[in-house]
Formats: sequence, C-alpha cells, structure tokens
Amino acid sequence: MTRTPEQATFRLIELLNARPELAVIFMDIALELLRAEGLHPDWSTDAAHALGFLTEEVGGRAEAVNEFQADSGDPARRAQMNDRAMQVGTMAVRCLLHLQRIQISNPQRSQASKRCAA
Repeated sequence: MTRTPEQATFRLIELLNARPELAVIFMDIALELLRAEGLHPDWSTDAAHALGFLTEEVGGRAEAVNEFQADSGDPARRAQMNDRAMQVGTMAVRCLLHLQRIQISNPQRSQASKRCAA
C-alpha cells in the first residue's frame, strides 16, 4: 500500500500510541541505520549482493540464538540476541530504502532461472 509521508506519519503516531514499545525498537533501528550509513554510505545495486548483507545479519542472529540456548538463557547472550535482531532490522530497512536502485545480478542466470521454473 502506498501512502504519502504525511499519511504514514499520522498512521505511525496512531501505531505508537497503541504499542509504545515499538517506539524504542524503531528508534534503535533508525539510530543504527544512521550509524551504518555513516560507516558504509554506498549500497550495492546488485540484487544478490544486497541480499548477502541481510542474510549475513540473519546468520549472526541465528548464531546468537544458538549461543543463548547453549548458555541456558544467559542475560548477556539475550542482549547479544537483541543486538543481532536490531542489525537484521536495520539491514531490512536499508534494503527497502534502496529497493528502487536494485538491478538483476546476472541477466544470463536470471533467464536460465526462468527457463528452469517453467
């Protein structure tokens, strides 16, 4: 669904009033996004490469979950799980922000994939 920034802002305020804990999560993701963009301002236009950024963070989150389980719910491991989940959220937002610039990684491979799917 497409909304104007004004419509989105109004709806976001409604959402945050209903679920105030989301404000902390969204703020943390926004702050991490600004930090990440400062460190790595360029974003790949290659679809597979951009996906790699996100899947790397998902892998880090899976590793943090495994460590949390292995350490019987250690609070430090819980914090690590939270940090890694925030990284996943940040990379997902970056993917969405740059979606219009994403291109096909390998046109020949894309055509071969279409033939295999048919």
